[in-house]
Amino acid sequence: MHLQIDFGAMAPKIAVQIIAVGLTADKDGIMHCQKDADALTRLAVRGLLPDSAIRNGRKKLMKHIIRYVKPKAKE
Repeated sequence: MHLQIDFGAMAPKIAVQIIAVGLTADKDGIMHCQKDADALTRLAVRGLLPDSAIRNGRKKLMKHIIRYVKPKAKE
């Protein structure tokens, strides 16, 4: 599955981005992923982790997000 999610302080919430591309996801799982994304962004903005660590963290986070994403049920 190819899914592009934007991360960062000004990026829309993960759930909003998933819905925008016509997919659905496990609400609780995505909620936890959003908290992790927010934490990574906070650490990046404060300069507490190098860019490479943030990039690697976001790659791992994408793998978790993909686990929770499902095609939207046909109505």
